[in-house]
Amino acid sequence: MESCDFVGSQILEKKIVNRKIFNDKSKVNWLKTKEILITKKTQHSLFMRTSFNEDYKELNIKKKLKGVDLGVIEEDLQELWPSGKLINKKKLNDLKSLFHLIPNDCIGYYKKLKGDDAIIDDIDGYCDEPDFDLDEE
Repeated sequence: MESCDFVGSQILEKKIVNRKIFNDKSKVNWLKTKEILITKKTQHSLFMRTSFNEDYKELNIKKKLKGVDLGVIEEDLQELWPSGKLINKKKLNDLKSLFHLIPNDCIGYYKKLKGDDAIIDDIDGYCDEPDFDLDEE
């Protein structure tokens, strides 16, 4: 794992659309979805199923623009934290205590993390106000 493995999808999100029907014309029920399969060879399709016993249904999410190909290119996935993401120092110490459980191919990433007491430990990882109500403890 490297910092380049963490990418943002804002540019890519502008090239796709939230569809309401599958390619076979049946309705999409996002709440009942159990599994979503994404493959590199079908850039603009999601394959979904609502039970583990059924076949995948294809959902085309490509925006329909006449004469313009909005293919997915590497620049669409911008690196989120190229110089690393600062995390709360207490969280970093917790992670360090778990190093013995982290696979060897990933340990280098965790050893490069830097802690800072000024970082407020947040829920979604973006050091921003959550977009939902927090439960009172």
